[in-house]
Amino acid sequence: MEIRRITAQGPESLDLFYTRMATDASSSKSGAAMLKLVDALASQAPDRVVWGAANSQELMLLLSDDPRGRAFATIKARGPWYFIECAMSKSTAPWPDAWVKGHTSDVQQACGMLVVGWRWSQEAV
Repeated sequence: MEIRRITAQGPESLDLFYTRMATDASSSKSGAAMLKLVDALASQAPDRVVWGAANSQELMLLLSDDPRGRAFATIKARGPWYFIECAMSKSTAPWPDAWVKGHTSDVQQACGMLVVGWRWSQEAV
């Protein structure tokens, strides 16, 4: 899964953004955890391209290079934990625009959760 940083956030890649965060005393744990997740996602099947809008609090994953576009997932890293929210597919959502959330400290499990969220997002396209 290739994650490209949305153009509106400038030329800095997500790797560089989270590397910079990881060297800052106040955000080092979150930055290191997000860098680990971005690297792990990059090793997933390369047939997927998603867009990331990053700030110091969360990473939003979008289907297009548009910051106003529909996010299909958000990720927050707190210590060793990843808190993930994904938009449910239209066919399984109990109401329009329903989201599911979960958390894990395992980076591979976090990747799996995000791949499921991406698959759900494809049903809505």
